This record gives sequence, structure tokens and C-alpha cells, in this order.
Amino acid sequence: MENRNFIYNEPDFKRQLEELHLMSIRLLQGRLGSNKLTNKYGASMDFIDYRKYTQGDDFRNIDWNIYRRLGDIAIKLFHSVEDYAVHIIVDASESMTFYEKSKQIQAFKFLLGFSYITLNSRQKLRVYFAENKTLNQAGSLFSDKNEIRKIDDITGKKKFGGFTDWLSVTDKFISSVNKKGFVIILSDFLGECDWKSVASKFAYKGHELLAVHILSEFELKPLLTGDYLLIDSETDKEIDLTIDHYYLQSYSRSIENYLDFIRKTFVERGFGYIFSDDKMNFVQTLVNYFKPKKRY
Repeated sequence: MENRNFIYNEPDFKRQLEELHLMSIRLLQGRLGSNKLTNKYGASMDFIDYRKYTQGDDFRNIDWNIYRRLGDIAIKLFHSVEDYAVHIIVDASESMTFYEKSKQIQAFKFLLGFSYITLNSRQKLRVYFAENKTLNQAGSLFSDKNEIRKIDDITGKKKFGGFTDWLSVTDKFISSVNKKGFVIILSDFLGECDWKSVASKFAYKGHELLAVHILSEFELKPLLTGDYLLIDSETDKEIDLTIDHYYLQSYSRSIENYLDFIRKTFVERGFGYIFSDDKMNFVQTLVNYFKPKKRY
């Protein structure tokens, strides 16, 4: 029997999505796609928040009820509901199944979290799986918040394997998606790839992008010593290795350098970057990323 709603029906997951829903309006203030805060009024605008009145604001957006009760002049803020899609690309390579599929499951939690935010903000959503050199769209265009269960059904049936050729996948995406959108990549970013070229291609087409980098705790801090034969899960390449204290120190430095390289690759292009291990609370991770940053 197919595994249906395998994450959505977890006891704590619905509660976490509800927490995300309560925060989603503020999380979306100018950080996800075209949801730009504005004080302009119009039929296609949704109310989202208040701010203090400043000279030049449209008086039609003054909340007179607040003025009568508190004596403060507050302006209602809106975001426009535009024909703007969010595209979530999930890395379906074999390496994502490493360590009891913990990275795969964490990626699916982020997928459902981003889907929940997107659909609750009335944005259109497309979900893809990056597999080998192909980009496969999962289902049709999603536009209703009640379709979150359908997305979870898709994840429950999905089989991972092989490798992901990200340059080919990126070329297929930018050739098939004509309109600018907000792209979210969920991946461990392992394997050989010219990530700078990938980032450049998305930037050249004018897409916004958020890279969500997921690794397992075991990959970050492997609890191993002794002699091992390591086999690459995607290429079947074999490596004889002796792991001792000195090797683990060198490995730790290499991982830190690689994480920094991936982060800089996307951030230097003006894109967003989130790191998560397989044990992090995905809701808190999203809240920390989307919440307004303090400015001094």
C-alpha cells in the first residue's frame, strides 16, 4: 500500500504548521516572492499589517477606528496578489536518502512548510523533483491551501535515487519557466557541480532564489574510527579510508569550508541561504530566516 500523508499526519507536524500559519503573515513581509508591503489601496490588495502614518501617505488607508480608540494615526498596509509563482525544487538524488532518509524527510518538511506559507498567501506553487538530468514537475499548479495534503501524498510516494546534474536541471528550468518567480532549492548540495554557474543562470533570468542546505548530523560530525571502505551512493566510486582523530579534525574543517562556499555562492548573487541539519526544527528555522532583521 502506498504511504499517504506520511508527514502531514505526524502528531506534532500539524501543530507546527499551525504555528507557521500564525506567523506567516509577518514572515511574508517582503521576503517571499512578490509580497511587497505597500500602502497603496486597491481591489487586488490584501490587508497585512499596520504602521505609523508619515507625511505623503494615502489618507484612505488611515484606520479611523484605531484613531478614535487610541488617538494614534495608523496606516493599513497591503500586499498585492500578483500572478507570481513560487517554484520549489527538491533534490531527489540518492545522497538525500543517506542516514535513514533523514535528509529526505527534513527536505519534505521544508517543502510542506514553504507550500503552506505560499498557498496561505494566495500565491501559485509548482513543485519539482530534480532527478539525474531531468526536472519533473509533481502534480499540476497548486493554488489552494487545502492542497497541502495532495503535496504530502506526492512526497509519500516519491522514490529517490541516482544523481542530480544541477547544470542540466537548471537549464531545463529556465528554458521552461518564462516568467520571473521565486525559486526554492532543497538539497544537500553534494556531488560535483559548478554551483557558481547554477547561481549565475538563475540570476541572469531574474529569478529570486533561496537555497536550503540540508545535511545530516552524522555527515557534520561522523562518529567513526578505524578502517573503512566508503562507496559513493551516486557514482559507486570506492575509497579506502583510515579514520582517526587527525582525520576527523581535517574533515571538520573541510565541511565548514564547504558550507561557507555554498553559502557565499548564493549570497553573493543576492540570493537567500538557509542551513539545516536533519534534527533542526524546520518551523523555528523558517521563522529565524523570515523575521525582519534589526537595523542599526
